[in-house]
Amino acid sequence: TVAMPLAAGTYEFRLFLNNSYLRAATSAPITVGGGVQAQLSVSVTSGTPGSPVTVTLTNGHGGATDWIAFASTTASDRSYIQYIYVGAGATTRTWTINLPGTPGTYEFRLFLNNGYVRAATSPTVTVASQ
Repeated sequence: TVAMPLAAGTYEFRLFLNNSYLRAATSAPITVGGGVQAQLSVSVTSGTPGSPVTVTLTNGHGGATDWIAFASTTASDRSYIQYIYVGAGATTRTWTINLPGTPGTYEFRLFLNNGYVRAATSPTVTVASQ
């Protein structure tokens, strides 16, 4: 059993012989549809430090270890300010946090299977000086 890729496209299986790049066989093309993509929406796109923002996940994958992170837009996917697990079987989720004290631009990110491959990104939330 092989998990299908998250990205839509056409794929194939290939059989290589004796640990080489000599292709012995190729499967018929396998098309992975775009389907309905997970989405993150936010309640506000700007605010002042300490004001609340709610992110809403729709069309999630429902994995037991899928998670949402809140991070600076310039941070790597492995760097975040706060996170929460979506919940096993959950395809929708809301989460409210207070905006950080440091002015800048931030976003919510959805990751699957306790990993760091981004499945969705929210619109940018700008934190302005008070």
